[in-house]
Amino acid sequence: MSKTLIVILGAGATGKTTLSRTLAGNESREYRVELDVTEKGVRKRIKAPYVLGSNLAIAGNLKNTSDAIGAMDALHQTIEHCWKQRDVVITDGFRCTNSLVRWVEEHPLKPAALFVYIELSLNNNLARLRGRRAANGKTEQKLPMKTFLNVLNFRERALSVWNYAQDHYRRQPVHFLELPEGLEPEESARFIESELGKCGIPRCTEHRKTSEKRPQPPAVNVEVAPVEALFNVRSFDRKLVRWEDHLLDLTPVENIGGMWWKREDKFAPLGYGNINGSKLRQLIWLFSQKQYPGVVSGAVTGSPQLPMVGACAKHWNIPCVQFTGGQGEMVTAGEKFGAETRLINPGYAATLNAKARRLAASKGWLHIETNITLEHRINPGERIEAFHRVGSEQVKNIPDHIEHLLIPAGSCNSLTSILYGLGRFRPKSLKTVHLFRIMGNVPKHKKWTDERLDFIREVTGEELPLPYKFVEHDLVDSGYTTYKEMKPYSYGGIAFHPRYEGKCLNYIKENLAHFRSLLNDNSLFWIVGSQPQ
Repeated sequence: MSKTLIVILGAGATGKTTLSRTLAGNESREYRVELDVTEKGVRKRIKAPYVLGSNLAIAGNLKNTSDAIGAMDALHQTIEHCWKQRDVVITDGFRCTNSLVRWVEEHPLKPAALFVYIELSLNNNLARLRGRRAANGKTEQKLPMKTFLNVLNFRERALSVWNYAQDHYRRQPVHFLELPEGLEPEESARFIESELGKCGIPRCTEHRKTSEKRPQPPAVNVEVAPVEALFNVRSFDRKLVRWEDHLLDLTPVENIGGMWWKREDKFAPLGYGNINGSKLRQLIWLFSQKQYPGVVSGAVTGSPQLPMVGACAKHWNIPCVQFTGGQGEMVTAGEKFGAETRLINPGYAATLNAKARRLAASKGWLHIETNITLEHRINPGERIEAFHRVGSEQVKNIPDHIEHLLIPAGSCNSLTSILYGLGRFRPKSLKTVHLFRIMGNVPKHKKWTDERLDFIREVTGEELPLPYKFVEHDLVDSGYTTYKEMKPYSYGGIAFHPRYEGKCLNYIKENLAHFRSLLNDNSLFWIVGSQPQ
């Protein structure tokens, strides 16, 4: 197998060392190797630390990982020594520089490279550092100015190296992974393992020493997906695939008929046309927070929430109870995945949600709120932010030239994630955002979205500016349609959801003179998801 270097970047106190130790595993052991190195022009002999796990190696020791190695020459030689022991090596020191990026790219072994950047807001960075200093006996309300300036310097250096690698690293294979704030080390490790899989490298838990052959996974309940799919293995079996490993995978942006389309409908763990979309991504995030004994959900009869929750319960192998108002295709689809249906009359969303909440509380089960959300009046801000950060990542691959963004807006959970992403990543040419409202009472939903974004701003300490012209299209309040009405629409081989995207595209078609100037290469329509078949 070819060699791989994982370069973990981030400011001080972002959790780089903890993440590296998590990847190495509990059985890792520390060793030393004698090296002749040049440090500040002086040749000397040193004993450099390194760590061997059963799966990979760390250039550094267990306490401080790569920060334990002072000179860059020593770090380079330690990495090379580790490659003789393991195929995958981690370096995570704050001394990572642009020269390290060039060294990896030019290395004669032609290693695969995975650059990982750990996000952490300045406020949380300072709070973590104060906590670390307090643990060492230094209790401070405010960091000393020199320490504060060092924090700023290390943050700037880490981000600079991250940007340099993305702009200049050309040798393939190379992958870049940005870890959102708020992840536990085990969650971050799973994202890294998933990204390694794109380099043709199995999970860290499946690595073996260089001299050993890897056993092939059993071909049970598996279907190989087409190249365009995000999930190469379609299965409920968590021994074969973990859906949460793909939460940060970017769904494609495709040019069809001269216009661009964001294909969130291709986030489909069971294959295109099955459960899919940005709501499913957020649902998987909710399931992945810990191992729950069961799950309870309440949703209206036609909601795709019903099969989504049923499928996730089957993937996590836990019982599922769902409250709804009557029978229908979505109810039947959820039952096929093993969900138990309980009918409530009248089947109003608020009533169904209340029933589900009470049952979940009595059993200690996960409660999936109606519309797959986290109500910000009863959930902590940090959880709200993390819930939306996962979806905000999808803004990253909006093409630089896009000037107009067209978004369906229903319950506004997906919209909030997109707006969060626009504030984070600020697409270069974006000018206008068109919102197609497919639920009534637009002022209520606008207020909810604004409150949501303010919660996120408060938690992150970021301004998240949205300097765009927002254009509202009220499809329900204007009398054009109702929420329950279905409006099928197909284009370019895509069958759009008749309750959501289908309504928006029919509205555009029926008002073509008004929208004609948007139907070109400078516009992108955001497909939130498609109706499961």
